[in-house]
Amino acid sequence: MRKLLLSILLAVSLQAMAEDFGFLTFTKGDGTAQSLAVSDLSITFSAGVATVTNGTETATFNLSELANMYFSAEAISTGISDVTAETAAGQFAGEVSVYAASGVFMGTYPDLDAAQSQLPRGIYIMKSNGITKKIAVK
Repeated sequence: MRKLLLSILLAVSLQAMAEDFGFLTFTKGDGTAQSLAVSDLSITFSAGVATVTNGTETATFNLSELANMYFSAEAISTGISDVTAETAAGQFAGEVSVYAASGVFMGTYPDLDAAQSQLPRGIYIMKSNGITKKIAVK
């Protein structure tokens, strides 16, 4: 009886929390994140893999790679992975796409020097000609 009551309370509290936020966000150990809308959300676990679906989107996560899972008010999706901390000087030629460390697109610049001179201090991910590097603007 106690287990049933606790299960019902947990389901009700999760539903209330989900209605307040709207998205369930998953973050992997490499920093990439993905959010799914909570309406009609279903999560199944099998063989170390979580499969999450809401009727329109489906995502799978290896539990060993999952860093955290939380409710959020906005959808979060970084899509940035495999970033190195090497020096970018001399690596990029031509146009550079710049992202904040959080994955937010900051803009496109004609070259690395232009990007570094116009961006505020911080850590950025820069992409050019198939190369992706993390750099610090000081």
